[in-house]
Amino acid sequence: MQGNSVEEIASHWVTNLKLANLEHLGGAKLCELLRLLPPLGIDPNCTVSLIKNKDFDQAIRRLDDYFETRVNPAYFMLRFKEMKQLPEESPKQFVLKLKDMAVKCEFVDVKEQVRNQLMWGTHDKQLKRLLAKRKHVDLDEILEEAQLDESFKFLEKMDTEQKIMVPFSCIRDIMIHISINKNVPPVNQPLRRTPLAFESLIEAEITSLLNQDIIEEVQDYSPWQSPIVPILKSQNKIRLYNDMRAANIGHI
Repeated sequence: MQGNSVEEIASHWVTNLKLANLEHLGGAKLCELLRLLPPLGIDPNCTVSLIKNKDFDQAIRRLDDYFETRVNPAYFMLRFKEMKQLPEESPKQFVLKLKDMAVKCEFVDVKEQVRNQLMWGTHDKQLKRLLAKRKHVDLDEILEEAQLDESFKFLEKMDTEQKIMVPFSCIRDIMIHISINKNVPPVNQPLRRTPLAFESLIEAEITSLLNQDIIEEVQDYSPWQSPIVPILKSQNKIRLYNDMRAANIGHI
């Protein structure tokens, strides 16, 4: 190595050291592979090997190329064409799966292929019609419109369902004795006046409470009487409260 600079000698020594460590750590099989593989860009039938070439970076690139997984686009194309939307999948979830597979297929026009396969593989008839009618409309816009239509259909089904009254859970056949202070005279509070617009809502709420077995009709007269207080809630509903402030004074 006479005539070479110190930097060239040091670089050559480091390269040989790297190759030696690679062969030592890789074992006999890797050494055999390095001996048989020619460098990149050289005729495979030549007698120059990676070890004889003494190029560590070239050896690493050649090994990466040798061990790199080969992708077969034709196989993924077949799988792409066989994909169909599952019953529990939404159209957007199905599109995400199609896009992921389309990348592996190496399509030139990924959007067009995804759109065609969505039209073929979806079980949503409304979405099929939208895709067939609007060929030049963006796929995301069609999916958004299909999702809105599905939401409206769901709301229509919810609105047409018949409401079934279910009795409210309660404990029966238990007599509760309330201790009353006999020194406190019974209070018969006057009824509160309610707006005429509330009367139908109050009757409907009382009927609902009776059907759910939350309250029951009492025939006997009671010297203690407390008025109800209607409170208007959202969606034109009403809630009834009982003003028990005067009656609570007589409890022990």
